Amino acid sequence: MRSQLKKGAILSYLNIIISIVTGFIVSPMLVHGLGESEYGAYQMTAALIGYVSVLDFGLHSSITRFVSKYQANKDEKGQQNFIGVSLILFSIIAAMILMIGGILYINVPNIYRGSSTEKEIRIIQQLLIVLIINLAISMPGAVFESIAVAYEKFVFVKLSTTVKMLLRFTAILLLGFWHYNALTVVLIDFILNMLLIIAHMVYCFTLLHVKVRIHDCSLKFVKSIFTFSIFVFIAGITDQINWKADTTILGVLLGTSAVTFYSVAGNLVGYYKSFSGAISGIFLPKAVKMVAKGKSNKELTDLMIKIGRIQLMVISVILVGFITLGREFISLWMGPEFVDAYIWFLIMAIPLVVPMTQSIGINIIEAKNMHQFRALVYFFIALANILLTVILVKLFGTIGAPIGTGLAMLIGNTFIINWYYSKKVGLEIGRFFREVYLKLAPAILIALLACLILNYFVVTAQGWLLFLVKGIAVVMIYVAAIWLSGLNKQEKMEILALKGGRKSA
Repeated sequence: MRSQLKKGAILSYLNIIISIVTGFIVSPMLVHGLGESEYGAYQMTAALIGYVSVLDFGLHSSITRFVSKYQANKDEKGQQNFIGVSLILFSIIAAMILMIGGILYINVPNIYRGSSTEKEIRIIQQLLIVLIINLAISMPGAVFESIAVAYEKFVFVKLSTTVKMLLRFTAILLLGFWHYNALTVVLIDFILNMLLIIAHMVYCFTLLHVKVRIHDCSLKFVKSIFTFSIFVFIAGITDQINWKADTTILGVLLGTSAVTFYSVAGNLVGYYKSFSGAISGIFLPKAVKMVAKGKSNKELTDLMIKIGRIQLMVISVILVGFITLGREFISLWMGPEFVDAYIWFLIMAIPLVVPMTQSIGINIIEAKNMHQFRALVYFFIALANILLTVILVKLFGTIGAPIGTGLAMLIGNTFIINWYYSKKVGLEIGRFFREVYLKLAPAILIALLACLILNYFVVTAQGWLLFLVKGIAVVMIYVAAIWLSGLNKQEKMEILALKGGRKSA
């Protein structure tokens, strides 16, 4: 199982790297190939679908949690019943999604008439049809991925995702030799998603020997599922609001072109967030089993600290690199006209440092069934985010959107949630802050200062070759600073042991 965790973590970061590399190549191709108007419509439709996607009512997260618990208790009958009932519930949800999609389709002209042309509205409607059908099928289909995660079969899950990303990248590249069209792009995503669902189904039934039998479909049993998942659902709604509301508000108030420019920063934030989520997602089954076995809050805090230090070291190298070279990168990547995305990204990214390094804490409170408070806090923070974003966009234009989101994240994720972790959950947050932030901060700041000084004396990159050289130098400086003054003795020993193991192999 430890092998699955290690390989899963490696493959998670490989997925992220592939996603980022392919995304960096594909994004400018789509922006320039589709044009500002059609690409903005594409992003606005994706935002609408994001809101509808929360209609899983938190059930996907509950599947991993419940199946992991059934596995820990060796309750095969309970597992069979839970999966069967879940598939029924998701089929009902899929029908609801199709109905809501129809309502949205009819009302798209009313939503965007003031800021979008008739052509843009038609594009949004076409995309909406495909994306709604894709989402409806994905609802029951995603059950099987959640089962594989609960079984801790991370290698298969991550490899299948990797294959899907590479196929998507290849298809869009080939599309570039023909003709760029937003509808064709979403059709490619639809086909690949269906193939991924089939692969997960086959894996679960043939290799994991998962069985589906309904033993108890009573209202009481269904209620027990929703009692847990409803607060995951609320958290999901707020997450979509916090990260999709910007796009919707900008689309309504400023039009598709504003969305296109803003989406560059939004995409970068998405890549940034994925680096921390890669590890915490793998450790969800472990957290569930630790809680099921009655592990102490000290042991859970130890896990949180260990993962948090890794996450901080990973995301800090991204922040240090972006602060140093971000403007040059965006100018080379998307063009000088998109350089405003530099400050938009930083406004959103910096407040995320704490929650991104504490994402394992979410797994712990879900495993303890203590996630209700977080969901409610996030709900009110999301409402504040909407209000702030509307006001600030009207006052200051596009930059108002990241400021509203950044403030909401800072208040909710840093202050209120850490109070809850400490006072109600019982995690040792004071020790977490000391072991993670205080001990790593000097090394990170030294690396940042050294990189800024180096960049000051080196000419601005006019091409990718010089930029790559500067990027390698930044990474080397960061790694040296972390090794000399950031890593503790145990972490150095584990790295050296890993290196030695590879040599011996």
